[in-house]
Amino acid sequence: DASDTADTYNPGEHPNVSCSEIPSGQLCEVTGAITTDLTMKNVEGFTWLIAGPVFVGDDSDANAATLNIEAGVTVFADTTTDDTLLCVTRGSKLEAVGTADAPVVFTPSADGELVRGMWGGLIINGKAHLNKEGGVAEGEGNTGEYGGGANPDNTDSSGTLKYVVVEYAGKLITTEDELNGIAFQAVGSGTTVDYVQVHMNQDDGMEFFGGTVNAKHIVLSGIGDDSIDWTSGYTGKIQYAIVHQYGDNADRGIEADNDKNNNDIEPRSEPMISNLTIVGCGADCQEGVGSHGILLRRGTGLKLFNSIVSSAADACVDLLMWANCETWRNIAADAV
Repeated sequence: DASDTADTYNPGEHPNVSCSEIPSGQLCEVTGAITTDLTMKNVEGFTWLIAGPVFVGDDSDANAATLNIEAGVTVFADTTTDDTLLCVTRGSKLEAVGTADAPVVFTPSADGELVRGMWGGLIINGKAHLNKEGGVAEGEGNTGEYGGGANPDNTDSSGTLKYVVVEYAGKLITTEDELNGIAFQAVGSGTTVDYVQVHMNQDDGMEFFGGTVNAKHIVLSGIGDDSIDWTSGYTGKIQYAIVHQYGDNADRGIEADNDKNNNDIEPRSEPMISNLTIVGCGADCQEGVGSHGILLRRGTGLKLFNSIVSSAADACVDLLMWANCETWRNIAADAV
């Protein structure tokens, strides 16, 4: 209820929420698999914390749930455990709807200096297409299956991210198992992604694993690896995107693949991007920091319009041809 106050509000009644007193009011800790709808309300005196791997739903239609997060809520991520993350499973939804003046912010709970990789980040699993065997794959960091299988739903909705900030995430589990700021895993076009920033992530800022989700008004700042990454048949649209690399840690502005084992597999990765600005770290890049503005490889396609790449440490745009002939053939065919 919009009239809830600290005296009337009791989120601890939800099975996944446990509240305790702290000097500023109540600390409400969210854990486990949320199978009953939950709303994180913006009520003065209440602080929200996710601890360990928190899943919305359990990948079954019977237990699909919606996590609502009100404008102005800061969701703190517990950094005393190595596995804190928030994952939306197939069929469930995250409705995180902030405003320009009151965004929804995901940030570490740690006192003192904030650095990249302090928690796992946000993972969204959908039912859209994927060019993996059987149309299904397993998410990094034990985040469950994604993809619609033999009958994908390319208009699937996983909810809304609007005026959302995800910061200081991207924990590296191993050198081959890394969590992104936001991983869109076979997410459908019914999902709204608008006015979203990923800031100071250790691994990739936003990575699209297949799917058809569109993203508008996005900012990737201070990302430690690739700012935007896609693979596995991603065919959505990205518009009004800004990438700003920092000189202490960065790789590519965009790293784009279709599939590393079968460059020509369908559906082919071929997003449409317009009004993109990439600002590399240029002269501010420390030794070994920074790479291509845009790297296209492994059979990917791309439709790119009205975009600028500047200050890349390596080539602004690199169409990788060695052992990637399908990338060249595909781009050449589109150009004709």
